[in-house]
Amino acid sequence: NTDDAKHQIMRVDAATVPVAVLILACMVGSWRLLLIAGLNMVGSIFVSFAVMATLIEGLRLPKPEQTAAQLMEVIALGLCIDYGLFMLRRFRDEVSRGASVAAAVYITMLRAGHVVFMSGITLLFVMLAFVLIPTTAIKMDGLSCAVGIAVTVLINLTLTPALLYTFPEFFSNFDNFGWCRQARSKVEEHFGRTASANSSSASTSAAVTPTTADGPASANESLADYVVLTDDADSEPT
Repeated sequence: NTDDAKHQIMRVDAATVPVAVLILACMVGSWRLLLIAGLNMVGSIFVSFAVMATLIEGLRLPKPEQTAAQLMEVIALGLCIDYGLFMLRRFRDEVSRGASVAAAVYITMLRAGHVVFMSGITLLFVMLAFVLIPTTAIKMDGLSCAVGIAVTVLINLTLTPALLYTFPEFFSNFDNFGWCRQARSKVEEHFGRTASANSSSASTSAAVTPTTADGPASANESLADYVVLTDDADSEPT
């Protein structure tokens, strides 16, 4: 029954989405960065629905079942939380190391952005494979999910760096959640990544190349060199 499936998806969303957002807030540790994830979620959902409606009307495609809208919403929310965790956490870490906002965004897009792009491409082809199944309902579900994934990846890879570049002072001023910081410290201690180990790694990085609030120490040092030095600091044994 379509209505039963719809209500079941809504119940699952009500139970899991708040928990996922709470975990994202804890890992990112800043309500300012959490705003970016929220804007990505809202934008991905609305744009996905708009693109799908345009395709249905323009190409005269059969209308999908009601569950397709819930599937698009779930995928958009889940991917935005996942991709936000990758990108926003990397941005915060780079700024905390002393990089400028421009350098932090560059490294974030180079490292975390690559992961987001490859993940989205993989999921996109998986969903497009459902279009080959000779069943109208499954075809439209697959197409709807593919549209949702494509739009979500596109928005996360464009809106996130655009906001960080446009409002650098606002988003680089991290207002920590106290309880999140304590929880994160306990998790890091459990996995052996203590604060002292992080301080040691930072000291090693500073010894290799001094940095300033503007990122690289000298004007002649390129962002690419800064990325290499940052990766070297990450690879130091803790």
